[in-house]
Amino acid sequence: MTRRENVPPEDLEDPWLTVAEIANELRVNPATVRLWVSKGTLPARRAGQRKLLIRSSDLDAMLEAIRSQPARERQARAVELVDPSPFAQRIEFFLSEHELSEETLLAELDAVLAHIREALLVYWRGRRAVNAREHR
Repeated sequence: MTRRENVPPEDLEDPWLTVAEIANELRVNPATVRLWVSKGTLPARRAGQRKLLIRSSDLDAMLEAIRSQPARERQARAVELVDPSPFAQRIEFFLSEHELSEETLLAELDAVLAHIREALLVYWRGRRAVNAREHR
C-alpha cells in the first residue's frame, strides 16, 4: 500500500501546509505566519512540539478576508500598526522613573524605532503577498 492510499480524501482536496511553505509562497518571514497563528488570524494545528500545519483553505480564507476589507480599513490598520503613542508613553514613563544618560536615552529611542520598523515591514510584506496572490 502506498502512502497516498492512506491519506484521507479531504487531505488531498484541502492539503495541509507548513509555516515554511506559506512563508515562501507569500514571501514573508515565517515569524509573520506564526504571528498570524498566535493572534488567531490563521487557524493552525500542532503536529509535534514545534511544527504547525495550516489548511490551504484556511490560508485562502484569511487572504480573502484581507482582500475584501475596504481600503479605508486597511489604511486604518496600517496607521494602528505604527501608532507612536504607546511608544511615546513608554518613553515618557521611562524618563519619569529613571535618571538617564544621553546614551541610555538614545538606546531606548533605537528600540522604539526598531518596533516601528518591524510593524511597517510586517504590514508591507503582507500587502505585497496579497497583491501577488491577486495577480496570479
